[in-house]
Amino acid sequence: MPILCVKYSTKIIDIDPNYSDGGGYFMLGAVHLKSPYIPFILSWPSDDKALNYLSLAYETGTATPSQTVYLARALYANDKKQEAISMLSILLGQKVSESNKL
Repeated sequence: MPILCVKYSTKIIDIDPNYSDGGGYFMLGAVHLKSPYIPFILSWPSDDKALNYLSLAYETGTATPSQTVYLARALYANDKKQEAISMLSILLGQKVSESNKL
């Protein structure tokens, strides 16, 4: 399943990197962040790549709350804890737009 997400998110980025406010980058970053590293079986997930792709998603278009939370998780995983906490604190202080309400 993760390999299909990588394939499709890469295709989305190739077609339109701005699609859904960097949705292709977001999906690719989330897959790298959430997939387990299993030597010899699943060795491609990387916290560094997760941080890179999630940063690209965050900076493309308008950052969504989901992008902010995932980027904060990637920052935390890459020992940038204060930056992650700061980002989440700012998010908590913002009003939720109508498009992001559940």
